[in-house]
Amino acid sequence: VDIYNKLHSAEKRILTQSWKKMLTEYQKLNDQILYYTYDNTASGKNYSYMTAVTKGNTAFWIINLFCEEDNKDTYFPKFEKWLATIEVE
Repeated sequence: VDIYNKLHSAEKRILTQSWKKMLTEYQKLNDQILYYTYDNTASGKNYSYMTAVTKGNTAFWIINLFCEEDNKDTYFPKFEKWLATIEVE
């Protein structure tokens, strides 16, 4: 599924560089949800993020889950399970 090519030109302009990167380096969780992961430091703490995108009937939905980087191995499998339960209309 190439979501980026399905976007209207105005939507494409809104996307930031990180979203463009996500759309080319995503992982497919299922037929509805694509996600990517990254690490970032905020307020002196290291965090790991799992950002997912899915398309409803009239809009794209973005889900951002994160944890402290040290807990990544514990939480990322849970994040995938939680994301798999999401349904949008």
